[in-house]
Amino acid sequence: MPSATTPQYDPSVEYQKGLTDLQAGKFRDAQRDFDHVLDSLPHDADTLFYSGMSKAGLGDLKGAQRMYERSLKEDANQIPARRELAVTLAKLGQADQAKAQLDILQTRATACGDTCPPIGRPEGGGGHRAGGHGAGRPASHIQPDRPGRCWLADGGEW
Repeated sequence: MPSATTPQYDPSVEYQKGLTDLQAGKFRDAQRDFDHVLDSLPHDADTLFYSGMSKAGLGDLKGAQRMYERSLKEDANQIPARRELAVTLAKLGQADQAKAQLDILQTRATACGDTCPPIGRPEGGGGHRAGGHGAGRPASHIQPDRPGRCWLADGGEW
């Protein structure tokens, strides 16, 4: 039985707060919100992914890497987590590992062609799952008019 002094959090409320904070660039607040969700749902691939995004926003690239890897452990088809893992590995100077992640993404894109599921856009477009990735995607996204290209929020591409 939980302690009477331990705060209780509603995971769905905290998740939405986390997305709002992440989109607003309030990475510390977003991290706290996603930590609250992970207290209740430690294996939720989407929350693990967004926790990684928060850590990346705070400059904790190793922490972001761990969260993306955990997300992929829970759901190997988590495309945004794999993409962000590749970016993070490249930033950490692990080019071979980053390339391996990009190769996995390219193989998947080649296999499904035009039938690939849409990937979320910062403005809240579709996602990996219904209601999933889309809102609050600050770091990068796939450009629909440039298949296979990923554009970073700062305008760069990889």
